[in-house]
Amino acid sequence: MSHKTELWTVKRWKIAIAQFYLLKQEMQTLDSEELWDYSMPELPSDETAISRAERTLGHTLHPEYRNFLLAAGGWKSFWHSVDLFGPDDLTGGPSFEEANRRILALSDEGLIEFDSVYPIAISLDDRTLFVAGRQHSDIYGTIVWISGVEVDRYQGFQELFLTMLELARRDLADLRRPDR
Repeated sequence: MSHKTELWTVKRWKIAIAQFYLLKQEMQTLDSEELWDYSMPELPSDETAISRAERTLGHTLHPEYRNFLLAAGGWKSFWHSVDLFGPDDLTGGPSFEEANRRILALSDEGLIEFDSVYPIAISLDDRTLFVAGRQHSDIYGTIVWISGVEVDRYQGFQELFLTMLELARRDLADLRRPDR
């Protein structure tokens, strides 16, 4: 894990999201095999939608994730087949319910405490799940990447976003290789 960074403003998030999206657009032009979907991020959320999600979850969202949602209200196929939840996703729906089923199963296996996390992203094509530490847990703000087992752990949503951006850059480099 890296050191703690300054909380990004909504404006800073919009810049980072635009950079990521432009990278994904370049990937799409090179992806002749149509490996992934290259959806645009959702429109920014508003305070009403975020507050509704927080009431449903029973706690406030960490400021890093909250500010992201004010810049983009979620993102289908954010990274490969992983859908990043917006506030409406956090209030229910098939992806949220599947994510909670997975968290419960992981809790039963002793990998994570069910009441300490909530889902923020899922792939319905594989076992990938991202969870965030709930406000009153020991891991508040921490993001955990799980794919059957814990893959990685991030101090916060900003670190996760930057890591996914770097992984997308590597994907782009692979797509540029002439021997592909």
